[in-house]
Amino acid sequence: MSELLSVGVIKEMFEAVSEDGPRPENPVLQVVRFSNQNNPNESPQSSRVRVAFSDGQELVSGIIPVNLLRSISGGRLERGQLLRLTHYSCSISQSTKGQQPQKVIVVSSYEVANSELQPIIGNPFPGQDTVTERSRPLAQPNLQPSAPPNPQLSQQLTPTFPRSVPSVQQQMRPPTPTFNGGGIMRSSSNDMRRSSAGSAEEGIFPINLLSPYHNKWKIRAVVGAKSDIKHWQNQNGTGKLFNCTFLDESGEIRATAFGQQVDAFYDKLEEGKTYLISKAKVNVAKKNFSPVKNDYEIYLESATIIEEVANRNPTDLIKFDFVRIDKITQYEKDSTIDVIGMVINVDDIQPIMTRTTQRNINKRDLTIADQSGCQIILTLWGQNAEKYGTSILNTVIVCKNVRVGDFQGRNLSAFNGTTLLTDVDLKEAKELLDWHSSQEEGKTFTSLSSSGSVTIDRNEPKKSLAQVKNEKLGSGERADYFSTKATILFIKKENICYPACPTCKKKVLEDGDEYRCEKCSRNYPAPDHRYIMAFSVADFSDNAWFQCFNEGGLVIMEREAKDMMQFSKENTERYEECIEQACLKSYVFRCRAKTENYNEQNRIRYTVTGIAPIDYVARTQDLNRVICELAGQPQPSQ
Repeated sequence: MSELLSVGVIKEMFEAVSEDGPRPENPVLQVVRFSNQNNPNESPQSSRVRVAFSDGQELVSGIIPVNLLRSISGGRLERGQLLRLTHYSCSISQSTKGQQPQKVIVVSSYEVANSELQPIIGNPFPGQDTVTERSRPLAQPNLQPSAPPNPQLSQQLTPTFPRSVPSVQQQMRPPTPTFNGGGIMRSSSNDMRRSSAGSAEEGIFPINLLSPYHNKWKIRAVVGAKSDIKHWQNQNGTGKLFNCTFLDESGEIRATAFGQQVDAFYDKLEEGKTYLISKAKVNVAKKNFSPVKNDYEIYLESATIIEEVANRNPTDLIKFDFVRIDKITQYEKDSTIDVIGMVINVDDIQPIMTRTTQRNINKRDLTIADQSGCQIILTLWGQNAEKYGTSILNTVIVCKNVRVGDFQGRNLSAFNGTTLLTDVDLKEAKELLDWHSSQEEGKTFTSLSSSGSVTIDRNEPKKSLAQVKNEKLGSGERADYFSTKATILFIKKENICYPACPTCKKKVLEDGDEYRCEKCSRNYPAPDHRYIMAFSVADFSDNAWFQCFNEGGLVIMEREAKDMMQFSKENTERYEECIEQACLKSYVFRCRAKTENYNEQNRIRYTVTGIAPIDYVARTQDLNRVICELAGQPQPSQ
């Protein structure tokens, strides 16, 4: 196997760095020793393994990311293995007084060159007799996962190695890590190899392998979300910044520019375009400021080089995981998902005053639909609200990383980590266009976030009211969702609706002959009345109090809230008659159970997020299926 080893290649690798020349391709090095090295300030997903590499003549320190190690070698290294480095970078630190420059090889992709373990090849330890070392059989260390690390071994694994080889029993083997993707976009081992191999051929570095330990890299990425220029002022002076998201087929990373770099790069970087980026600084991400799924972030500096790549389809560099609109009800509030939909309605821009900064920001609601027959509201803010107007009506919009909301049903919101694309060349977009062109004009869709009934997902946990209380749903930190069949017994007659702002739907106050919205800082001649109802329901097991908003109230009362308000002022008998008619009717309710503090007391509130009439055919089939399961009989055919 010694013919596989690239003897003397380490010197050539670091000479290429010093002279900025071509570096050796696919060098084969031998693993001499290794130790798991974790930075306590980083998450387990960003852990690395420190390796001592040999080319038969000298030793050098190396770093292999755990995610790469797991995808290729199943999370294990063996002493004596030969590794072919298909993608790597070399780093030489500045020398300090009394110390030699430190050399490190950062491995981005590799292959196992031999299937059998070999003794140490050559003489990587100058001045030592390595015959005994080479002839020593390779015993398997018997280390318990909970054994504490050897502090002497950590000292030995500095880039300048001692001139003696520790015994085999002293070698540290990294424990198999728990790896769930974390802040890095997951990809299969085949995807990792394909991405890294393709990048190595073109000199392009995958985003998901960037770290502060790489000093020479170049990425090819699409600009996703780009923020406005933000200005600040404090005791140290004034400044400005902006940030954007870079995406490629391996993942995403946030980039930030300050001061003069804002002037240099803000206009140059355009959303949806592809660029080559190099000579920027990689730091550990500040998670409290960044929603991007990466443990690191990029700072654009004066030396940073950004070049546009012309005629490149941005969707070729972005990995999507689309969720059908009818399945959005399965996702928790504040989840981030990818959605593709046909824009069927575009509302006007509405200026909204923010609570924190007390400044106006533009807002626009789009309604999108897909082949599931459902529609949902997508809210855009700031520049996106201005950019996407009526021109995108009846076109396909692609949304990556939109946030799920549950205010009065389900809705989507674009935030500073959202990437929006139109006129995309995707198979899903073509299928959506073909579907839309085949629909009849004026076709209606089931809405998840507007007036009318909301679909009840049949996969939602079905509970009786007694089960809801006995299982203490909603008593934890997060909300619990369930569906139940119940009958309305009583509806509170007082405050069944409220005067709302026609723009933001918040409550308005009388201001002379007009109505004032404090959030929008505007006066309106008349309010838009909306339901906010509290009612008692019961089933065969128990009873409970539910609360619903305008969408549920429209289904229950079967008339607009403004009509009920008019009845309450002009015809109280008609008002009470309408409420009595709404009682003793049964529905399937989808509810959110969550603990809330009211008057310094915790109580569980059940809020209706979806309501639908009972489908007796479907319910009979469900009951029949349950009976067959209990009786051990085969499921009936539908």
